[in-house]
Amino acid sequence: MLKFLSLITIFITLFGNSAYASESMKQFQDNLEKITHESTASSTVAIVRGGKVFKTSSKQANDDTQFYIGSASKHMTAYMMLVTLHEKYPGTPLQEFLTKKLNVLFPGSALLKAIGKDWTSEVSLLDLLTHRSGLSDYLDSYGDGLTVPEALNKPISAVELLRSISFDASKKHLYSNSNYLLVGKLIEETNGDTLDHVFDHFIKLPAGMTSSFCPVAKNYFALKSSTCCENLAPNLNEKVFLDMSNAVGAGSVISTRDDLIKWGNYLFKLSPKVIRDAMLENYGTDSDGDIINLGLNTQSSTHLGDFIGHQGDLDSFSSFFGYAPKSDTLVIVLSNNKADSNSLMESLISWISEPEEVTLLNMHQEKLTWSWTKKLIEENESLKFAASYKEAHPEAEAAGYSPFALTLYDPDHQGLVGHNTSSLDF
Repeated sequence: MLKFLSLITIFITLFGNSAYASESMKQFQDNLEKITHESTASSTVAIVRGGKVFKTSSKQANDDTQFYIGSASKHMTAYMMLVTLHEKYPGTPLQEFLTKKLNVLFPGSALLKAIGKDWTSEVSLLDLLTHRSGLSDYLDSYGDGLTVPEALNKPISAVELLRSISFDASKKHLYSNSNYLLVGKLIEETNGDTLDHVFDHFIKLPAGMTSSFCPVAKNYFALKSSTCCENLAPNLNEKVFLDMSNAVGAGSVISTRDDLIKWGNYLFKLSPKVIRDAMLENYGTDSDGDIINLGLNTQSSTHLGDFIGHQGDLDSFSSFFGYAPKSDTLVIVLSNNKADSNSLMESLISWISEPEEVTLLNMHQEKLTWSWTKKLIEENESLKFAASYKEAHPEAEAAGYSPFALTLYDPDHQGLVGHNTSSLDF
């Protein structure tokens, strides 16, 4: 950290550039850095705009640290389903697939036959992808809807999970993980392959991601000991460690901050337009008044313009993936604990909200979560870290700077290159 701050100071001296474009931006960056640098857990943030990236992480996290992203991956499931159907039936408009009932769209489906419920003839693909199916959340069948028992530490068949749910024929908007578990399993059936391989083919490889995976089995301990996920941040849960077989399609993706930057660039700028347009279409509003997209929601009334995003929670991990097209701003927040995540999201919400209004980002807090009681931030350690940093860098405090990474993003090579001290004017 000493070396990095020295480099930043040299760049500022040589080019005479302020690292902050405004008091608002300075305060926002200061808040993000304070939260991450005082954390005793693992958290990281990226704000991307105009080819530049602002990054800050806790001292326990780095560029390679992997996190569960939970329901922030639901839009990836929707994307994989659309690409699957588009490739299988290239001459058919996607809207036709979305409006068909499941038993018509997937005739002869062994999965739907095994579930054996009449609702398969009353629910459309669009109903599933927009949470208007009327299907209850399978998590509610195994717990109280807020906490999840240890039963989910071990694999339970998707058929058993989906047989346990109820159906409301009125099909009002109801956020339910059952919708995306079913979509994930239908993707597997239609492709004749497991979702981890479909993910690699349709998402990971096109976007140039290197450290992201979509496991279809194993819980945290088995994943952490595997080669692919050896950089997975610590899971701070005490009892329940969800087996990923119980979250296929609903939240089973593991990723890094930089991989999600690559994915955001691909999804919003480079992906097939027919898929992207279907993903981001306005399919109505939810109970909070947010526009419903596929696996995403859009909130209006921010100074960045319309803000498209989704939150996720799984085990002790929390995430946020959001994009504002008008200002070309991508936001990534990843954490392995609630304290950091809540503070980072509060800072983000405060920054993007209109000054004269009190608005909230209702990006659907994921229900694949449960209580845990570990102490996240030890006050004494935080104070010692802050004091040592202040003592080591008096010149930085006097100038109003903090040690943050500001790098150029190269969309052509889909990577992070060099260092830059141009101001971020958000």
